[in-house]
Amino acid sequence: AFGLGCALGRGLRWPRPAMAFNRSMTLHWSPSEIVLHRAPSTIAGACWVHLPKEQILFVGDTVSVSMPPWLHDARFETWLETLGSLRRAPFKDCRLFCSHGGWIDSEGDAKFSNFLRAAQRKAAAIREKSEPQKDIAQAAQSLLEFFTFPADRKDFLLRRLQVSLRVLWEREHAPAPEKASSN
Repeated sequence: AFGLGCALGRGLRWPRPAMAFNRSMTLHWSPSEIVLHRAPSTIAGACWVHLPKEQILFVGDTVSVSMPPWLHDARFETWLETLGSLRRAPFKDCRLFCSHGGWIDSEGDAKFSNFLRAAQRKAAAIREKSEPQKDIAQAAQSLLEFFTFPADRKDFLLRRLQVSLRVLWEREHAPAPEKASSN
């Protein structure tokens, strides 16, 4: 059951650390500084780890080049705004490292931004369907083309995208909770 739940994108959820700051938090780690920047993307509470002296930025799951991200909690507009900040100070000249793909360049960032825009359009179109399964399968197939991965992972990554798109559809079409009756 454990493996199946994880493979379907349900079941086990990794606990997220609890830390609070508005925009950024600086840790002074002699001789370097480590700056955590709020960077909502796959989840609202995501952050980047910035090493300003070294001009390195760890963007986590904000950008992915080797596999599609989970889109379950995606707020596309916010995510795209977050990506836009990569082209401005203090990140403009940083080397970028992502969780799924390692070191990336501006071309990888641009390709991922295009993926998010395409995913946003496809998710919006699917939301309008009453029976979206065929559309989800087609959308996932076309979105998979944005990523570079070993051929033996294609089925897994395709299912991952299908589950994400299905969850986005279900978020829109979930039945309204029934009101508790008062006795």
